[in-house]
Amino acid sequence: MKNFAILFSTLCLLFNISYSQPSNITVDAGAYYFNPDPIEIEVGSTVTWVNVGGLHDVNGLTNTITGESFGNPEDFYLDPVYAMNADNSVEIGSYTFSVPGTYNYDCSIGNHAAQGMVG
Repeated sequence: MKNFAILFSTLCLLFNISYSQPSNITVDAGAYYFNPDPIEIEVGSTVTWVNVGGLHDVNGLTNTITGESFGNPEDFYLDPVYAMNADNSVEIGSYTFSVPGTYNYDCSIGNHAAQGMVG
């Protein structure tokens, strides 16, 4: 049994097998950016967006630039909140991703998406 455990551990190292766990990620929303972007998460992970200045939302429904659906595996949207500056940052909200896939989103306030505020 000891030999099996050593062999299994060695194979895991050779093939870089890892068992990822869901995590909590924070994304800052500021003057025409989301940071970090892009992010890669495991199913079940929760992403929290924090507004560090201005008026921003998190729109995972319809691409503000094209007017077409993002086609995300699940739609999500977080209402806009205002933050005067980074010293007064405000949580926009959180979303837990339960369906695997690639997700796109933007800030649908004014021309923020057109200015590059996409994730």
